[in-house]
Amino acid sequence: MNLLPGVTEGSGATWLDPDAAIALADELPKLLYSRRPDHQQQFSDAAERWKKSLAEMRSEIEPTIAAAAGKSVGTLSPIFDALLLRYGLAPVRLADADLHQLSDQDLFRLKQAAAAQSVQWLVVDASIPDSLVQWVATKTGLKVLRLETAGSSAPSSGISTYLEVCRYNLQQLCRLTTE
Repeated sequence: MNLLPGVTEGSGATWLDPDAAIALADELPKLLYSRRPDHQQQFSDAAERWKKSLAEMRSEIEPTIAAAAGKSVGTLSPIFDALLLRYGLAPVRLADADLHQLSDQDLFRLKQAAAAQSVQWLVVDASIPDSLVQWVATKTGLKVLRLETAGSSAPSSGISTYLEVCRYNLQQLCRLTTE
């Protein structure tokens, strides 16, 4: 069931899709009006500012991502599928596995699956340690693309707001067109 208009259905973290945030920005004020009708204009104005911020960020970055449309991207879970599908990328489940628990033999099978599907990129959570990312890249020959699911609570991280998470992820997707 799709609760937000305009949001691609599918598995994964739909909140990573900026279109989901825009759709929510249209729906949330309606819910808030019922609780605080005296703040209707305030809710509407805030929603419009939010949508404008997202739209500006998207218009700046999305043209670059468009060049990667149709590209297959390896995954180990469905977490990023909604975001990948939004931008016309094809998530290819190379394995259903936790990156932390892969053996050398598992990585060899991952490498074979990627080659069979003509996949050059593997998407992983940005929280994966650098050493593990390097090990996986070395063992499989895949380029690793790190995406955020929730950002950081530390304001100094540069990825502490929803907009910053979206910007980071879209900038990462731009790598699919340049490397």
